[in-house]
Amino acid sequence: MKKISFIFGTRPELIKVAPLIKAFQKEADIFNLNLISTGQHKELLNNLYKWFDFEANINLEIMQFNQSPSQVIANILQKLDLAIKDSDLIIVQGDTATAYSGAMAGFLHKIPIAHLEAGLRTDNIYNPFPEEMLRRQISQISTLNFPPTERAKENLKRENIQENVFVVGNTVIDSLKDTINKLEKLEEHNQLNEFINLPFELSELNQNKKLVLITMHRRESLGEEHKQVAKALKRVSEEHKDLLLIFPIHPNPAVRESIEPILKDCPNIKLIEPLDYITFCFVLKKAYILITDSGGLQEEGCSLGKPTLILRKTTERPEAIEEGNAKLIGTNEENVYANFTALLKDINLYNQMSKPSNVFGTGNSAELIINKIKAFLY
Repeated sequence: MKKISFIFGTRPELIKVAPLIKAFQKEADIFNLNLISTGQHKELLNNLYKWFDFEANINLEIMQFNQSPSQVIANILQKLDLAIKDSDLIIVQGDTATAYSGAMAGFLHKIPIAHLEAGLRTDNIYNPFPEEMLRRQISQISTLNFPPTERAKENLKRENIQENVFVVGNTVIDSLKDTINKLEKLEEHNQLNEFINLPFELSELNQNKKLVLITMHRRESLGEEHKQVAKALKRVSEEHKDLLLIFPIHPNPAVRESIEPILKDCPNIKLIEPLDYITFCFVLKKAYILITDSGGLQEEGCSLGKPTLILRKTTERPEAIEEGNAKLIGTNEENVYANFTALLKDINLYNQMSKPSNVFGTGNSAELIINKIKAFLY
């Protein structure tokens, strides 16, 4: 029996490893799972464990108040030594401090590493920061690389990483499709209220208003750039009373200080606390437009056919732009205002950007990945 250690710590990581963990659980006769949470997003993981029906068996609880990224990485590395003992394979996802630390710990113990969502690149080591450099370094020490697209595979090839590289789509689409299917069944049986946690009445989403979902948290945009975006959102909300803008505010105080003073008194903008994953998927499914600087949301929006405006200068997911579903608009007030307004006024443009795409996967990524891992280990 092979011991497989999953190392995760943020909510996006757990969402993306969940389908693969579920696939491994079906192979309990040949795999022993070791589920390690670093605790990077401790409070945000609890309801996900219930939804996905598993839980970490090791919690490192590394987070302390006001830690720097280097302190987070150092704490994780120090605590992983015993947690990964006797592992036959370590699986990490993405480009977080947790993923980097998990891969580095595996390397130092000479344990093979599998990297989910490998090969994403902006070719700017400071944007996104520090994720671009973390994922590049993970690729250098991974034994198995699972890029989501052919473009990501080509990125790895440019870095001379060509062995054991498999294009498999992204497991985030597996989780998204599974979650939306569950939500549709709950809606059919009038059981949504048991799982949807909004700080306002559910009926407010069904008042013939165009729902715009907004997320913004990037470290490199803190301060003035966040203020620029907020000013643009305020202008659009004042000019289009038929909109309902839902903006879950990131808990980072620096984000809130820039956003809340500008938007707090706008009647059709709801500044709310971060949503749990199930509720977020429900709102995303109902959204008319998505405005975000998130990476994973670019994939989810593309899969669902949600026109997506990307609040960044670069993106490691250009496939969404090439598919016509997303547009890179930066954070300048006038750019955000102009592009947001164009989507609202030009129905032809909206229709062009609202076509679902399978460029990031069809929902079977976990199955493809576990088959490659079985072939490697056995």
